[in-house]
Amino acid sequence: MKKDFAFYRKLFTSTFYLSAFTFGGGYVIIPLMRKKFVEQFHWIEETEMLDLTAIAQSAPGPIAVNASILIGYRLAGFAGAMVSTLGTVLPPLIILSLISLAYTAFQSSLIVKLVLRGMQAGKAVLSGQMPGAGSRSAAAGAGSSTLLDAKPAAAKKTAGYAPGDLVEHKVFGRGKVLKVTPMAGDSLVEVQFDRVGVKKTLANYAPMTKCTAE
Repeated sequence: MKKDFAFYRKLFTSTFYLSAFTFGGGYVIIPLMRKKFVEQFHWIEETEMLDLTAIAQSAPGPIAVNASILIGYRLAGFAGAMVSTLGTVLPPLIILSLISLAYTAFQSSLIVKLVLRGMQAGKAVLSGQMPGAGSRSAAAGAGSSTLLDAKPAAAKKTAGYAPGDLVEHKVFGRGKVLKVTPMAGDSLVEVQFDRVGVKKTLANYAPMTKCTAE
């Protein structure tokens, strides 16, 4: 196997693609790595891929990154490990950086809010199917008998805003509630913040609390 620029480019694009379009964690990406490097490229033998997976699972750190390091090192030494690791780490780094830049827009977006509520419902259902979940649900009391009706703790804590209320946000500081728009099972709160001098429309369970005038 010739270790030229085309090889390193192929290694980088392969790990980058797997990391960018695989959702579900390291245990999902490992079979795809096997399909790519064992079956498609024939760079690694089947038994060796199993050994590398076992080492990646035993070593500390994310299994996907560990597997990328081991595969890259097996194929092209230190340079291969660096290239494969970069290809694996870059996609989540880029995606999370973009999300952090638009955090306020995502936080106040109704579409994102509904998507996250749906994800919370799915997580609740999956958690309820885990061993021991029934006993934890029973201990929580009768109020939590329906998983899909459960609201985040922050929603209960910050519910009940009205126009004129003074609030304090963890990021934007103090502000005054201008408008409350009821939604299905929740509401959107429009706040004029003093420190940043802008109005923000936030979900009812946003990280803010009521406060009194100084």
